[in-house]
Amino acid sequence: MRILQVCLAYPPNFNGGGAALTAASLSDALIRTGHQVVAVAPKLSGAVFTRPKLIGEVHHEANTVWFLGTWLQVGFNTINPTAIVVIPRVIGGADIVIIHGLRTFCGSVAALCCLLFGKRYVLFPHGTTVPRWRSLFKKRVYDAVLGKRIIRHAERIVCLSASEREEVIQATGMNPRDVLVIDAGLLEKRLRVLRQPLAWNVARILFLGRLVPEKSIELAIDAIAEQELRAKYEIWIAGPEENKPYAACLRARAGRLKVTLHLVGEVRGADKDDLIMESHLLALVSEYESYGRVAMEALLLGTPVLVTNTCGIASELDQSCGLVVNRSVREIGEALSSLCAQDFRQLRALRNSCGEEARNAQQI
Repeated sequence: MRILQVCLAYPPNFNGGGAALTAASLSDALIRTGHQVVAVAPKLSGAVFTRPKLIGEVHHEANTVWFLGTWLQVGFNTINPTAIVVIPRVIGGADIVIIHGLRTFCGSVAALCCLLFGKRYVLFPHGTTVPRWRSLFKKRVYDAVLGKRIIRHAERIVCLSASEREEVIQATGMNPRDVLVIDAGLLEKRLRVLRQPLAWNVARILFLGRLVPEKSIELAIDAIAEQELRAKYEIWIAGPEENKPYAACLRARAGRLKVTLHLVGEVRGADKDDLIMESHLLALVSEYESYGRVAMEALLLGTPVLVTNTCGIASELDQSCGLVVNRSVREIGEALSSLCAQDFRQLRALRNSCGEEARNAQQI
């Protein structure tokens, strides 16, 4: 079968974020089962305005990827004029189309082409079904004009967690049989070996991902500030500073509350794996995550996790590999205090068991 993926982002241009890695992992899985895959994605950059031109074809893991020139970019929201030319060209040879994300320029073009040419398509909303955070009026206008139609005509809607599936069904009224849950975003990894044993004098708590307000890192800063021995904790943040005012706010907040904070920028590949393994705990306390792939990546590398119940992966975790708490400063603080009590006894135990648990739970 010939499959076209229209993505929010795609490696090697962008290696961070669950949406990009999910699309790449799905391509690899489809290719291994004998399908032909073509992917189309915007070329992301730090520039707000760039010349709108087609960057070209890039071959990645045996499938063809078209990276489209970006004229305007705000976070993951892009305008790509060349999508109007490229997507109709490649969609004609596809048997089915996979669209990642709702309310994107490339995804909208792909959905309209599918409706025009009678092509079947599957939608991966990646947590975008319900309008959130900002530009709510614009999102509701888009949904009224086009978004609801895209959802209604999708062959299937594929979610990354049971909680996201429930939200989609409630928000759209879709037949539950047409809303599936699949974890297509996990890359199989072998547990790597730490170059040196972890030191246990201070707990390094890692936040990995885009530095934006939705990640709610200030909750962890406030939770540590309430601890009697706040010097037992360090917060490390690794990811692109997409929102520089937010990064500055976190620095100021940590300095005022005397909480140790390190911002190390974006890390990739082996450096990213090393940073995860050299951390005692990975935390994910976002306002919302459709799944939370980074938590499973940490578990596969033997690092336990602390996640809030607003993350889709929370329903798959048990106390042998991490803790799930309500999204509040008090509960996050209590969890950290429990993990680090008695010379980090509970945290040490979690590190010993979470790698095996994650391998057993992994399903691609």
